[in-house]
Amino acid sequence: MSEYIEPVQDYEKISTLNNNPRTYFHESHFNEINENIDRINYNSNIMLNKTKYILDKQLNNNQENNCINLPLSKSGHNTISSEESNYNPLIYSKPYNPDEYEENQFNEFLKDLMLAESDIEKIKIELVKCVDFNIEDCFRIFEQKENNNVLYPEEIKYGLKLLGVFLSDFELKLFFNRFDLMKKGYINYSNFFDIFIPFSKTYRSLSEKKEPNSCCNCRCPDDFSNSTLSVLKNLFDAIIKYENKFNVMRRGFTTLNLKLKKIFGKIDMGKNGYFSHDDLVLYMEKNRIFTDEKELDLLFIRLDKNRNGKIDYKEIYDETHPIYF
Repeated sequence: MSEYIEPVQDYEKISTLNNNPRTYFHESHFNEINENIDRINYNSNIMLNKTKYILDKQLNNNQENNCINLPLSKSGHNTISSEESNYNPLIYSKPYNPDEYEENQFNEFLKDLMLAESDIEKIKIELVKCVDFNIEDCFRIFEQKENNNVLYPEEIKYGLKLLGVFLSDFELKLFFNRFDLMKKGYINYSNFFDIFIPFSKTYRSLSEKKEPNSCCNCRCPDDFSNSTLSVLKNLFDAIIKYENKFNVMRRGFTTLNLKLKKIFGKIDMGKNGYFSHDDLVLYMEKNRIFTDEKELDLLFIRLDKNRNGKIDYKEIYDETHPIYF
């Protein structure tokens, strides 16, 4: 059984490969991440199941008095059969308001985005605490064309393989959809930097001060200790798991023909064609979505693709529309 240690607060004391080759990262908070992913998965299934039910009822034209009835079992009784056990009857016990339902699903999506960004932020902080981790050495693992300062899909896939993370072609598309913010077909050094650097100013400053470990041009993970490589792998695993779950939720939006412009207009209360951080705060408070300032900042950074301090309709559209094979 592998020996584990708790991450220490003083990053200078973290063991490296040279003095403790059998030390591995303790994944204490990674179980919490898996639980949060399960929650997002549950929300996705509820969204898709309810979407299917609503569309079936609309096609059958069985609505009475603007209220959706519970599905009938084979015996003709107003009950849920075993085949329909995925549906929660409590969901359909009140009149169906499509606008309200779609906005609620959009709000759930925002909450899950905050949850994911908060979990990933924790891993980034653990990574910065690793004394031997720095961005330049990490970038060198992926970069196959020296001094090019951009990474193409094949380079990302090859570099992740060296770290023990194996992506399908579709997962690679999800990864680029997340970090290729300008949709140029590659990830530049600035985008790559954002993958690893925490929002926290303290840890961000700490990371920016770190110098490369190696003066050579070798492109392998050997400059990092086992514990650091484990945190790196955890970070990429968490990103891919979350992006898969979010893509499922986005498909639910598409099925419902989400009235995104109408919802966007509720956030853009000034009718400026964009909304600010303060507008998002007011929207969250109005919809009783309670969160702390840090989580809200992480959400805003995720939505603000071009980093101009404003979120326009295209940025929301890109975030809520799925990627297909």
